[in-house]
Amino acid sequence: MVVQPVHRTLLFIYFIYILYIFIYLIDALKIPKLRPGGSMDIQIRAIGIPATEAIETHIERRLAFALSRFSTHLDRILVRFSDLNGPRGGTDKVCQVDLQLKGLGLASVEARDADLYAAVDLAAAKAGRRVARLLDRHRP
Repeated sequence: MVVQPVHRTLLFIYFIYILYIFIYLIDALKIPKLRPGGSMDIQIRAIGIPATEAIETHIERRLAFALSRFSTHLDRILVRFSDLNGPRGGTDKVCQVDLQLKGLGLASVEARDADLYAAVDLAAAKAGRRVARLLDRHRP
């Protein structure tokens, strides 16, 4: 039959196309690194809460996502998180991010939530917006 070789060719082309998309998506989902363009240093301090490996990894990943495009403008990042009320509960988990920008000084953002991971997410997003706004204001 004449139609069958054409179908095999089309299937092969579709397979290659899907494979290409899959490889592209995997590459696009990689976590950006903070160090390539700049010499940024991340320090994490826990106050009244144990600093677990999971929370430190989460902080590094969220900050990498929010600040990787600004890595050439950042010298140091200090992340402090604490539990204000202790075992009483409530919206008392605080994450404060201090950003040392090259030539622009220090910027600080803070976020509070009942969940520490949510507070970290909010603080990372605020930090990204803050750095973008500062760099936009001081653009020559």
